Amino acid sequence: MEAITPEQMRIWRQNAEMTQETLGKHLGLKKVAITKIEGGKRKISDPEQKLLQLLMNGELPFHNSVIETKNSELKFTPEEWEIIHKTARQEGYSDPKLWIVDKIRSYLRMNPQTSQNQIAAESAAPYNKPDPE
Repeated sequence: MEAITPEQMRIWRQNAEMTQETLGKHLGLKKVAITKIEGGKRKISDPEQKLLQLLMNGELPFHNSVIETKNSELKFTPEEWEIIHKTARQEGYSDPKLWIVDKIRSYLRMNPQTSQNQIAAESAAPYNKPDPE
């Protein structure tokens, strides 16, 4: 799949009637990062590209209790969702879906194929916990 350009992301976000802040929450980024991407002042990292492609293709599955993607399937039982909710709360997350996204992003950062690009693109990004408010 081709890389999504900042312009494509902006147009899609606007067509989806989504704010920069909301898109940022889906990608585990702050609004300022989305503003910089759309303004051409920051690149979209490889892991962010993957999440964007899933989101833009309607495959980011955080709208119901069963998480699925086209190429693989991951389902959570009610008991597993309970554990996810509890763990997310313990780690300071109000939304367990954001916790899942951050865990995926953290995993991608550990992957040698993506870690260097991710570290370069997001050296100051909070991956493991949201900023305290």
